Amino acid sequence: MVFFFFTEKLRAKGVQLYQAALKGDWKAANGIIIEQKDIIYQKITSKSETVLHIAVAAKHEGFVRNLLGSLESNDLALRNVDGNTALCFAAASGVVEIAKMLIEKNKDLPMIRGGEKRLQSTWQPYSVMEKWLNTFTRIHALENSMMKSL
Repeated sequence: MVFFFFTEKLRAKGVQLYQAALKGDWKAANGIIIEQKDIIYQKITSKSETVLHIAVAAKHEGFVRNLLGSLESNDLALRNVDGNTALCFAAASGVVEIAKMLIEKNKDLPMIRGGEKRLQSTWQPYSVMEKWLNTFTRIHALENSMMKSL
């Protein structure tokens, strides 16, 4: 994995944060975040993933829940080089609880197309995740169309 940062110190912190996210070690990650608040928005991998992408991909629900407390809703729309948000990673992994947490924080997230211009609900066809995301996506689309007609 190649990490991109402006300073050697920041790069080292990014590597530590990446490792903490992979392990689900919130205590270590939180110490880094307290010391360097902006690091939660930094792209910490060669594919431009943030700590949220990594924690979601690693399926660490508690870590993700804690991290969401430090993020604004629009931060969840950050994409990697392939155009994927953290919700794309949740959809691919099949962890519905993480997907729910992300969508509770940003209701528009399921409507953001990921890599290959696919909606997240198409990442795991015929799965519980697909059914749940499809239901949510249809409800969201209906609400938007109703608001436009007012």
